[in-house]
Amino acid sequence: MKVVLNEQRMDRYQKMQCWVILKRFMVGRDGWAFNKTLDPKKLGILGNKCESVLLKPIGFEDIESKLHKFVYSGPDEFANDMRLLFSYGFMYPQRDQIHRVARRFSESFEITWKALTEKWSTEERKRNKIFKRGRIKRCTKNFSTKL
Repeated sequence: MKVVLNEQRMDRYQKMQCWVILKRFMVGRDGWAFNKTLDPKKLGILGNKCESVLLKPIGFEDIESKLHKFVYSGPDEFANDMRLLFSYGFMYPQRDQIHRVARRFSESFEITWKALTEKWSTEERKRNKIFKRGRIKRCTKNFSTKL
């Protein structure tokens, strides 16, 4: 795991909002299912065929660690890790509790994530609009004083 320094990294505001989303899942009643890294050997449910599919074992604690260490360069990397974790939960049989929790968490996450990304894009548009207005006003003031 590398720590990103002096490169493009996630905005502090976005990081905190991602952390809040993550904490809600971790502390919730079914957070136990994904807090630790999913280990198919330990659980003995998936068998040998799925061990090779788990290319990047991950859990909520791993994602939280990456957030704290600024490993993510953007919020999309965070979202991809969350989706990856839920996809591992989908590998369990449909009647298994971990599969059901993964489905519920995934649906909840996608709804929350969509709202959050819309909020970020709206805020970004407002910031850009204000910046453009401020720049235009300053330019016209400087130009008019020279005449």
